[in-house]
Amino acid sequence: MKRINSLILLILSFSFQPLLADKNELSPVHPGATAPRAFADILLEWNVTTITGSEVILGVTYANGYFWFTAGGLVDSSEPNNYLYQVSTAGTLVNTFIQNTTSEWGWRDLTTDGTYLYGSDSTVIDQISMVTGQSTGVTIPVPGGLTVGRGLAYDSATDHFFVAGFGTNIFEIDRTGAVINTITSTHATYGLAFERNIFGGPYVYSWHQDDDADMNRFQTVSGVDSGVLFGAQPGRFAGGAETTFLLNPGQLQMLAVEQGSGVSSADFLVVYDMDQLVILIPTLSQKMTIVFLILLMSAGLYWTYRRRRQAASA
Repeated sequence: MKRINSLILLILSFSFQPLLADKNELSPVHPGATAPRAFADILLEWNVTTITGSEVILGVTYANGYFWFTAGGLVDSSEPNNYLYQVSTAGTLVNTFIQNTTSEWGWRDLTTDGTYLYGSDSTVIDQISMVTGQSTGVTIPVPGGLTVGRGLAYDSATDHFFVAGFGTNIFEIDRTGAVINTITSTHATYGLAFERNIFGGPYVYSWHQDDDADMNRFQTVSGVDSGVLFGAQPGRFAGGAETTFLLNPGQLQMLAVEQGSGVSSADFLVVYDMDQLVILIPTLSQKMTIVFLILLMSAGLYWTYRRRRQAASA
């Protein structure tokens, strides 16, 4: 029976294998590549200033098949208008919206719940329509003492948001602004990202300006800081950040805005490979297939076992 149990475990491991992220898949951006991808490899890099015309790109998210970027003006924040840009996955500018914001920089980091965008606008988080590109009027206050909420992330499982600023703790809040959890941090956070499917998670990521642009990761329950996971090219500074599976299901990516060092410098979107053990929830059809295979193989093994017992006792 030990041999039968081992075989059943082997069947289970093969059955769930497609649900685990492959650590040696080739880059979907460069399918002709021969080298396996690795953690923090760059999958995509765009000059967003060239695409949008703005040199003040701040936040980023990916929703409804498009990239969305915020900008605090075209050349600097002294301009009267802030912008929201909708960009296709081919790098084509689809829509330019003038933000209905009154703060100097407008929306900084972006996140999404799949229905709306959310932008950190100083002391409030604005809900944003993906149709009009305007705030719906629904706002969420950031915690007291956080004068500017720069980094922003969303957890769909709890319907909570994470928000942080330069040198502040990371606050987990609900839609009323009530603080659910406080994660100790001193990083100069400009972008936040969240992911609960990575082994050992859930995690919140801080894309910060401690030294140009570096990425740190916090375990949300223990609050443990991973230290620097990777950084941007020298001379670039952290903007917004976001994790997503949507560019390639089953493969986790990190979207990161990397700002140029000068007022007239270009700003970039860099998509990093976050290739780690990703545990995905199987679909109903996958579950049924797995159960069927286990039952089929178990019946076959049991029949073989019975035949051998009968032969031995004959």
